[in-house]
Amino acid sequence: VGAESFYERQRAGKVVRLDDITSIAKTLGARAVSEDMVALAEAHPGKVFAATVRDIDAVNACCLFASHHRLLVEPSTGAGLAAVYGFHPTLMAALGPSPRKHPLVAV
Repeated sequence: VGAESFYERQRAGKVVRLDDITSIAKTLGARAVSEDMVALAEAHPGKVFAATVRDIDAVNACCLFASHHRLLVEPSTGAGLAAVYGFHPTLMAALGPSPRKHPLVAV
């Protein structure tokens, strides 16, 4: 949490400008989401989810990914991977059951 401008926009129903990016995942953050991103998300109702991930969960996901794939990624990528590794069960529940054996995630 600390780079959640899209999450806050979805929650408030309008663009929210963050005072600062406080997450360690600095490259993920934007102080305000663009109107183009809002339009893209709204063009796909039910397919775009806004969620927040704690920094520690992003880092733990980075460590697991490095252990599994021998590839080090930054915490911004770890934020997306946190859902795959089960650190965000609410998001995984919202996505519903996957027809695949393993989830497909693009980060």
